[in-house]
Amino acid sequence: LDGSTFFAEVIAKEILIDDKSVTQVLFNDISIRIETEKTISLLNERYDLAISAAQLGVWDRDISENKLIWNERMFEIYGISKNEFNNTPEAWFKCIYPDDIENVVKELNLAIKGIKTYNTSFRIKTPDSNIRYIKAFGRVTMAPDGKPIRMTGINYDISEQKIAEGKIIKTHSRAIII
Repeated sequence: LDGSTFFAEVIAKEILIDDKSVTQVLFNDISIRIETEKTISLLNERYDLAISAAQLGVWDRDISENKLIWNERMFEIYGISKNEFNNTPEAWFKCIYPDDIENVVKELNLAIKGIKTYNTSFRIKTPDSNIRYIKAFGRVTMAPDGKPIRMTGINYDISEQKIAEGKIIKTHSRAIII
């Protein structure tokens, strides 16, 4: 009416009025939806760039369904394929180095109860028997009633850092002995 253009969804339907066929046409301005979709797409591109550059494994746990969703990097970090993982916390626990599992479960439970943020490190054992050191962060999403419903987080491999730290400690302990 004012000459401006906008994105529209058009729905046309043939209806009968007094035995006459009439076409009813509805126009719905979807400009805001289109702009929102563009913004979400741009944010997803930035997210993908950031996690790729930082080599972050991203995970999402549906607490009520007891299911995990991993991005591709998580599978790379853990040295397993999607076929070897049944998307449960129990399958993830099997990857954790046995001496570290108790602390990992304790930290998870404290986070799920809202006592603290999930911020820990632990070791994993890959199928080819390599030991990797993992740093993990996560946040719990609570329902309005305060019940935990979801936990989202990241893992990243800090093995090189841990190996370097070990070498430095060895070097310094030898220097002290001499």
